[in-house]
Amino acid sequence: MDPHRYLARIGVSLDPEKPRDLDLLQELQRAHLRTVPFETLDIARNEPIVLDLSSLYAKIIDRERGGFCYELNSLFGWLLRQLGYDVRIVEGRVRDDTEAFGPPFDHMALLVDLKRRYLVDVGFGDFCRRPLPMAGDSLSDVSGTYRITPADDPGHYFTQEQTDSEWTPSYRFTTEERVLADFIEMCEYQQTAEESAFIGRTVCTIATGSGRVTLSDDTLIVTENGGKRSETVSSQQKRARVLDDCFGISL
Repeated sequence: MDPHRYLARIGVSLDPEKPRDLDLLQELQRAHLRTVPFETLDIARNEPIVLDLSSLYAKIIDRERGGFCYELNSLFGWLLRQLGYDVRIVEGRVRDDTEAFGPPFDHMALLVDLKRRYLVDVGFGDFCRRPLPMAGDSLSDVSGTYRITPADDPGHYFTQEQTDSEWTPSYRFTTEERVLADFIEMCEYQQTAEESAFIGRTVCTIATGSGRVTLSDDTLIVTENGGKRSETVSSQQKRARVLDDCFGISL
């Protein structure tokens, strides 16, 4: 596993003398989101996802694929550690359509300690594209406006997105440090359980400079500057072409 190959994969040329600061962290996160898609193609193909860093590196770096939260955030956390950042893995619970939150370890995110502490997430699809301050400052980008607020339980927090005049939770998380093995059971559940949101549908999505491109089952959705257009992907040949052209994925 070579961090230099990882940097090449996301298109970052790193000066060894450059400080490991917030500016670099933002650059790395932004580059990752625009080059490595969030995708669940292996789940639909019944290809087991194994939470092992060498396996994830082979998939995402060697084969230039994407992944979902457990894959993307764990490997990005490894890269940040290799570059000298103080990083911890944390668990989260995603808010569903019924406004309930999922079980523990439903989601993985990262906390990075600089002079302040930041939440970093490259595995949630359409989400904040910069490190989000734990102090509660709101940040806006092409995806929306986001902030972190404390939950009722000590050590628990919500990520929130502003919709119209309201703040809506995306997921809740804790600050307790976890290890990759803690997520194995839920990773297997997400791939196999009928109740999993990832069963029975496929998604592949990547950030662009002006929005996002998403392939959801047989629908291609392109969001640009707040506008949205969609088209039906009507054949396997067209689907393969879309995966290659839009996401750099060849199966």
